[in-house]
Amino acid sequence: MKKRIIAALLLALSTAAPFAAAAEEEISVDAIAIEDGDYAVIQDLDENGLPVKETFYGLDGNVMAVDGYTSASLIYNQKGQLIRKTCLNESDERIISEEGYVVCTYDYDTAGNLVQECFYGLEGQAVSIKDGYAAIRRKYNKAGQETLTIYLDENGTPVNTAGGYAYIRREYNNSEITQQGMLIYEAYFGADGAPAACEEGWSVHTLAVSEDGTDEEMKEMFFDTAGNPMEAAEQNDAEGTESGADADAGADVSNAGENTGEAGKDAGNAGDNTAEAGTDGSDAEKAGQETAADHSDESTEG
Repeated sequence: MKKRIIAALLLALSTAAPFAAAAEEEISVDAIAIEDGDYAVIQDLDENGLPVKETFYGLDGNVMAVDGYTSASLIYNQKGQLIRKTCLNESDERIISEEGYVVCTYDYDTAGNLVQECFYGLEGQAVSIKDGYAAIRRKYNKAGQETLTIYLDENGTPVNTAGGYAYIRREYNNSEITQQGMLIYEAYFGADGAPAACEEGWSVHTLAVSEDGTDEEMKEMFFDTAGNPMEAAEQNDAEGTESGADADAGADVSNAGENTGEAGKDAGNAGDNTAEAGTDGSDAEKAGQETAADHSDESTEG
């Protein structure tokens, strides 16, 4: 089986095993800068060049834990999309990651968009990870832009994350005249459908774009959960933005109230589709029964 090393810049020059053996074993080396620590990733590749296992190594060439696990086995569908990741220890035994899951599964729509992530524990049961949710569901528009993100608990019910919100609604400017694909509306809601604040402190973010697409007339606004414009000093991470209430901004933020009902409907649909949202019995059973050997030998899943 072919191997590939993805190494931090320091490790790319290291003489420590197994890096020094890369040339002898004809292992290809890709050097990258890793911001949160010096370690390398050695990937076992299948016949299609897809990594079916990733193992972490430190500066001394020894296996090391990253986020609580030393390696991960990866399974793909026939389109080459990652559909399952399993966290392993040095003995290739399943282990709970620092995030709180053992297995993560991924589902896609026909356009290839990632529509769902589900997290499972050692027994194959749906589990909530450190950030407070057991699954994420996403919806997209025809342009492939993410319009709705819903966070779900073990039962497939919308749940507030550690950040205090359950779902995020987005709208984009897809006019043929003005700048296409620009995010012009983003709003956060709680599990009860009421406006909620994001980590930066605001609830709604709007961007008014001029009709001719020029930057001169663009206006960015932030609002709190009551729909009130926020001063720059009130925003934790929104320096340099304009503030003040005007008719257009008031109209934009009023959409937050209207969208609350729509988001609530979407959240309800998410609850109705519990079986697809992290409590799928067949997926959970597979996640619980798969062994490290299955993962290391298997590279594709029909």
